[in-house]
Amino acid sequence: MQHNKDFIKLNLAIAIASLILGIGFWSLKNLTSPTNTSNGGSASETANSDVRISIGDKILLKREFPYDNPSFQSAKEKGVKAMADKKYSEAVKYFEEALKIQRNAPETRIYLNNAKIGAEEAYTIAVAVPAIPQNNFSRGGANRHPANALEMLRGFAQAQEEINLPDKRINGKRIKLLIVDDNDNRDNAATVARQLISDKNIIGVMGHRLTPVSKIAAPLYAKEKLVFIATTGISSDLNRSDYALNPDNRKRYVFRTDTDSEIAEKKLADYLERRNIKKVAIFYDSSKEITYSQDLRRDFMKFFENKSQGREVIDSIDISAFDEKFFDKQQVDKVINKGAEAILILPNFNSREVALNIISAMPPKPAKPVQLIGDVSNLYRSSTLAQGEKAEGMVLAVATQLTEQDKFYQDALSLWGGKIDLAWQTATSYDAAQIFIEALRGIQAQNRNVDREAIQEQICRKDFKATAASGEPLQFDCDISSTPKDRVKLVQVTAKDPSNKNEYHFKLARE
Repeated sequence: MQHNKDFIKLNLAIAIASLILGIGFWSLKNLTSPTNTSNGGSASETANSDVRISIGDKILLKREFPYDNPSFQSAKEKGVKAMADKKYSEAVKYFEEALKIQRNAPETRIYLNNAKIGAEEAYTIAVAVPAIPQNNFSRGGANRHPANALEMLRGFAQAQEEINLPDKRINGKRIKLLIVDDNDNRDNAATVARQLISDKNIIGVMGHRLTPVSKIAAPLYAKEKLVFIATTGISSDLNRSDYALNPDNRKRYVFRTDTDSEIAEKKLADYLERRNIKKVAIFYDSSKEITYSQDLRRDFMKFFENKSQGREVIDSIDISAFDEKFFDKQQVDKVINKGAEAILILPNFNSREVALNIISAMPPKPAKPVQLIGDVSNLYRSSTLAQGEKAEGMVLAVATQLTEQDKFYQDALSLWGGKIDLAWQTATSYDAAQIFIEALRGIQAQNRNVDREAIQEQICRKDFKATAASGEPLQFDCDISSTPKDRVKLVQVTAKDPSNKNEYHFKLARE
């Protein structure tokens, strides 16, 4: 009897141990197995991932405009739930309802377009933006304002809306956009990149607002032969082989639709040289979090300062700690009294209001006015034009020149339901999408299979050409640069009517 009891206990112990070992093995297998995702959007449901991804089954931007609208939010939430349940026609109904309430909602627009695709085959492109989860529309740190994501998403959404029309589709297929939140966080950049690389349905990546984030993600994309187009990356470093080229086949996989900082600052330096301006003061932002302003300052000084010819930067003033509400106008008077013939203003996103204060502090135009020149990104906006006569004559180096007469802008008015700012981030994001679209069209025309390597090869063909928001061609010399040819333009703040200085616009500057 005792023998039977011992035998039962032994077998029970063996069974429990086997169960524990089995659970352990199953857990280890799931933790170490590579991620599998499908074209239906399961990338947003991947286990053990801290990366926030959505094909329409999650809300990444809790707000798409500065005020609460419970009716819009309710319809959007119902649409997202329907997408998560793969009830695509129901999702379409709710997203359309939300957009009737508020048309200027690009995340919702992308989700609607994805819902219309449903379970059909589509070309999937990831878009990486800083999708701020907080209900935060107050101006603060560069990472704490959703305007950046919204401006980028409007460009992506407009391109998706156009190409997915029945008569525009590529081989009958539409484009699906998968939104990923990189949160402007360089510490998470590699994780985001690896997550997108692991989804073999993704044929390309667009976005990453901050250059430091792009510089971490770019070599990972290049190594795995996934084309990445940085829509707001200006660093000349992105041309470097260890960022842009696959280390094995030496092909270029990293591109951008913004400009190259070195090209932009050389253009500004050359502009001043042609006008015999030799003494410049610089207002810049030394914030360690974002080196954009410091990089531009470095590049400008490299091209401008040559004391043997009398050119010099007479002062560099750090504006990172300036209070935008209590700006000391004497800072401007001081550099003018020192003999500054030009003032270069290089803010980061979160010091843009200070930059506008500097413009506002400019004295009335003397016989020989001080020439204002500005940064590549943050001052190409209506807020600069609003400075009126104070900003008149200011010259900016920009990636693209837009006007209210452009087809892109007119289509944007129709899509978003009213006047919008001519935000350059929207245009460069639209341009990135056009590059992928044109590459897909070219591959289709050659009856080739669409894959990541085919995308790269098509963009680098000598006869490749996409059309930018401005109507200009987008072409690359892949042996030399990640930047499109002739990408830098100098624009100048000019009165639309010289006899009535109440309205200003950006006009191509005479170089």
